[in-house]
Order: sequence, then structure tokens, then C-alpha cells
Amino acid sequence: MKLYSTLTNTILPTLVAIILAPQISFAGVSPSKYLEQAGKHLRAGELEEAIQDLTQAIQSNPNNVKAYFYRAGIYVKQGNLEKAIEDYNQVTEIKPDYAAAYYSNSYSNEVR
Repeated sequence: MKLYSTLTNTILPTLVAIILAPQISFAGVSPSKYLEQAGKHLRAGELEEAIQDLTQAIQSNPNNVKAYFYRAGIYVKQGNLEKAIEDYNQVTEIKPDYAAAYYSNSYSNEVR
């Protein structure tokens, strides 16, 4: 009985927290929610706000390939090719088979 109590009160909640940690930000907003907010800002032409949301998504999940990729695209649009290339490199480091990132990175390097 004591083992069951220890398992359900201590170990199980810890395992759940570890498993869910990449999906939950410390501010209580999921990375996907930040991506959604960034999309709304992009459609409204609010690039800086979109960058802020994407940065929050990255901070809450440093392996968020979409957030890096979309933020890189905004940087290209702003003419900030150095930052775009950094983000595209992050994408290909996290997900080496992300073909669009290689293409976009190559374009950014050529334009620079």
C-alpha cells in the first residue's frame, strides 16, 4: 500500500510533468498557442509582434522547428538576413530532413 501511495503521489506526477514539459510554457501558454498568435499578427502585418510570439514559442520549446522557420521568414521579409540564416540553421540542426529550410537558407545566403 505504501509503495502504491508513493507511486501515485510522487513518482507519477513527476513523470507526467517530464513528459508534458516540452508542451507547456512557464507562462501557461502552449507553444502552439504562440504560433497561432504569431499567425494572427502576421496577417495583420504586425511583424515585430509575430517575432515576439515566435520567440516565446521557441523559449517554451527550443526544438520548435516551425517557430524557427516562420521567424526566419519574417527576418527575410525585414531584410535581416543574418538572423534569418541563424534560424534556418537551427531548423536544419533540429530536423536535418526539413528541405524547405535548406532551400530558404540557400536563398538567404545568396541574397546576402
